[in-house]
Amino acid sequence: MASVSVDSEDKGIKKTNSLYELVPGISTSSNAIQCAYTAGVDEDTLKRAAQVLQDGQSRRQITVPSARPTPKTLAIQEAFYNLTEQFMSEENWKECAREKIDELIHVARSIDALR
Repeated sequence: MASVSVDSEDKGIKKTNSLYELVPGISTSSNAIQCAYTAGVDEDTLKRAAQVLQDGQSRRQITVPSARPTPKTLAIQEAFYNLTEQFMSEENWKECAREKIDELIHVARSIDALR
């Protein structure tokens, strides 16, 4: 597979269009970052992946950032924990009141707002 660079960038990620041709053998390149971008992976992750890829290709040592989560990450983790607790507290979701289901959906959607 080959790719052609398109004359535009979005959030610092160079856009490409893939040209497909199946040939026997092992690929010498990857469009993983473009695929991740298309799939909706967040910008910070894409930039880090591009940095790691570039460092690896130039044989530079890949630095590992501090593992300390950001306040935003902590808030999302806490929201998921609360959502899981709420879900697990109901014995039978098929027979529970509609209000409980609506509340669970509301909590789940509020996590998206944190992202």
